Amino acid sequence: MYIKVTKSMFMDAFEEHRKSGAFSYEGLKALYNHLTMLEDDIGQEMELDVYQIWSNYGEYKDKEDLFTDYPSLKDFPENRWCEYVSEIIHLKNGGYIVYHY
Repeated sequence: MYIKVTKSMFMDAFEEHRKSGAFSYEGLKALYNHLTMLEDDIGQEMELDVYQIWSNYGEYKDKEDLFTDYPSLKDFPENRWCEYVSEIIHLKNGGYIVYHY
């Protein structure tokens, strides 16, 4: 049985599991939007598993922070980063969320 998870429910789930500190408020909103679009694209609902999301995605406050874990990205323009990381979400505050495969 599935329920439609709202953005507020998604963010509350991270707070309840004490994982909200892993992502900024803007990051959680962007991640929710990304995952719901992914559901639409693949035509399949996903289970809300905070621990799986927390372990598979990481937020970086800026390019320098991102380059700490992905130094090879420095050598390429931003529009080619998706060739080297499977998913990257650009945040309005200049940060990034990356899927760690």
